[in-house]
Amino acid sequence: SFAAAPTVANGDVGPTLRPADVAPLFAALTRSRPAQAAAPTSVPPTTVAPSTTAAPTSAMPRPTAVTPSSASVKILNGTGRTGVGSTVATKLGQYGFTVTGVQTYTDGARNTRIRYAPGREAEAATVATAIPGAQLEPEPSLGRTVELLLGADFAGTVTTPAHSGEPVPPNLTWSRGP
Repeated sequence: SFAAAPTVANGDVGPTLRPADVAPLFAALTRSRPAQAAAPTSVPPTTVAPSTTAAPTSAMPRPTAVTPSSASVKILNGTGRTGVGSTVATKLGQYGFTVTGVQTYTDGARNTRIRYAPGREAEAATVATAIPGAQLEPEPSLGRTVELLLGADFAGTVTTPAHSGEPVPPNLTWSRGP
C-alpha cells in the first residue's frame, strides 16, 4: 500500500514534510501496518510555472532582519560544555546583540533552539542568521527577550548576522512550537 508523505510549501526550498503528520506515518511503516493517509491542511498544494525565479510560498514567516542591538538575547548553555554560553555571548555582543544574561541549562538539550514570543519573529530570525543550524521555536511565555538554547549539536560557530532590512534566508528552520 502507498501513502503520500504530508507536506507544506516552504518557499524557495520546496515542499517540506509536516512533522506532526509524518510521525504517525513512519511509526506505522516501522510496525509494518497500513498507514492512514494524512488529513489535508488548509495550505493548498503549490505549483510553480517554469521561470528563473519563484515567489516564496512559505507557510512560516520570512521576516526582515533587524538591527542586532534591537534584539535582546538570553543565552542558556545546554551543551554540557563549560564556558560555551559565555563565549557565544561575547561573540553575539561583538555583532551588536544585547545579551541580557547567560545561564546553564541543567536539563541539557540535544538541539540548538531560538525561542521567541509571537511578534518577535524578526528578532529571533536575526539571531538565527548568526547561529547556523538553530531551529526557531515560538514560546508564548517569553516577553521581549529572545532565548537562545545551545544544545549538544552546537558546533561553536557564530557568524555575521543578516544585515538590517534584508529578508532573512529562506533556509531557516521554523517550528510550530510546543
